[in-house]
Amino acid sequence: MVMIPQRVMDGAQRAYLASSRFYHTDDGYAYCYADGSCMEPVRNAGVGVWFGQDHLANVSEPLEVPGTNNRAELLALLYAIHAASGSGVQMIEIRSDSQYAINCVTIWLPNWKRNGWRTQSNHVVENQAEIRAIDDVRIDLQHSMHVRWKWVPGHSGDPGNDAADRLAKAGAAQSLANYQDMQRYVSSPVLCGTKGESFTFAALKLRKASCRFAYFVFTRILNRGILKKRVHDGAQRAHLALSRFLYMDDGYAYCYAGGSCMEPVKNAGVGVWFGHDHPANVSEPLEVPGTINRAELLALLYAIHAAHGCGLQMIEIRSESKCAINCVTEWLTFWKQHGWRTASKYAIENQAEIRAIDEAHSLLHVRYNWVPRHSGDAGNHAADRWAKAGAAQSLSNYLLHNPRH
Repeated sequence: MVMIPQRVMDGAQRAYLASSRFYHTDDGYAYCYADGSCMEPVRNAGVGVWFGQDHLANVSEPLEVPGTNNRAELLALLYAIHAASGSGVQMIEIRSDSQYAINCVTIWLPNWKRNGWRTQSNHVVENQAEIRAIDDVRIDLQHSMHVRWKWVPGHSGDPGNDAADRLAKAGAAQSLANYQDMQRYVSSPVLCGTKGESFTFAALKLRKASCRFAYFVFTRILNRGILKKRVHDGAQRAHLALSRFLYMDDGYAYCYAGGSCMEPVKNAGVGVWFGHDHPANVSEPLEVPGTINRAELLALLYAIHAAHGCGLQMIEIRSESKCAINCVTEWLTFWKQHGWRTASKYAIENQAEIRAIDEAHSLLHVRYNWVPRHSGDAGNHAADRWAKAGAAQSLSNYLLHNPRH
């Protein structure tokens, strides 16, 4: 049985809740591009699906080693169907540069089914599980979504196909990192911490010269439930894919961080934007009830860890929240000197988040830049959209577990 990664379905649901727009053909079909990638020497493979620039339903997924290019191309078609369906699309045209994958699910499929999943030469059909899964989901969705395929030439300059290729290669890069980390894990002594400190395997993916301290900081806040693993995974994909960043004249890369909190249940989300279709972009839901101040602080925290995971050494984080920036700059030193209490002796609100940011400052050079709200800054608007998408996901999660609300 072929499992669909939860990230694929989560992204699709965020796109649905945010009423994301799609590109359409003249006859009303939404369309996307699907691609697979497989690289030597260990045959690390990945899948990419592209619906549009910075689209919430875009997919970049690693596959297990060893992979094959044909399997990756087929899984790209499968993930595209599920992502489109989860986004609420009713008619989808999936574009691929793999004639093999398209032929599998169109020309050859009926004959293979009639012949008990054997070829004309009586050999067992390769990648049968993936092809069956595509056939099954099309049958299951035949009354709610129509799927058609279109072959596009590879390396023809089609921006959508090139974008799907980049997403697939980023997934393959993540696949290689997962494989290398596992090889090190099974051949290395067990890592130990102090009594009561729990370490997670996910933290082994922080592979830098200053890894030991970064490992400690990342693991500790991950285990507190403050940092989401998806933030780290996206950053690592960006690092391995040698993603580009926006830079200031003095060499600082920069990104935008924003939080969102909505009534009536105070569903909140976090958004971080490094650039169009950037693998390290963040859209994360928070638990209900949330607050806008906590969301804005977590946006700063996620931005720091995303930047560090990408291999950056200097980051300027831009935020429209003066409160969040003041918390981690002007007020922080005073609070630390006075036992994390205000001048009026009250306990600091959102102390866990502020402490986590303070710890994360040791990972790289961080500076903050306040940007006015609704000033027309494209990056700030993008971070806001990602934060609102996270808040929409937060509401969906809440209603799923509280259906009577």
